[in-house]
Amino acid sequence: MYLAFGNTKGARSRYDSNGRLLLLHAAWAVGRNCGKVNNYFESKLEERIKGQHAKQVACEKKHPEFMRSSKEKIKADLLRAAPITARYLRVFIGLLLARAIAPNKEKHWCTTDEGAIPHSCFG
Repeated sequence: MYLAFGNTKGARSRYDSNGRLLLLHAAWAVGRNCGKVNNYFESKLEERIKGQHAKQVACEKKHPEFMRSSKEKIKADLLRAAPITARYLRVFIGLLLARAIAPNKEKHWCTTDEGAIPHSCFG
């Protein structure tokens, strides 16, 4: 994702802080590598299906009332999962950062401002 700001000085002048510049490049890197995550998922799909089927067979031997799924059903269930998008990864990383900056361990269900992330934490 090249935004045409020219050299490094031009890119730095576009963003008022190094933190924002870092977040821009982190978002770009996440978007670029997101396809690799989905390719890895597809390449390991058969291995994952065999592993889940073997676990279900072992569970069926221990507990006769358990009904194992066919390999086709397991594959259909795995393929039904939504692909990982760059936006999803950015939101996930953002939530991890927010939790690291202001960990509110109690009262996370409250709807008042008490215990919320302070306004000035994200510049």
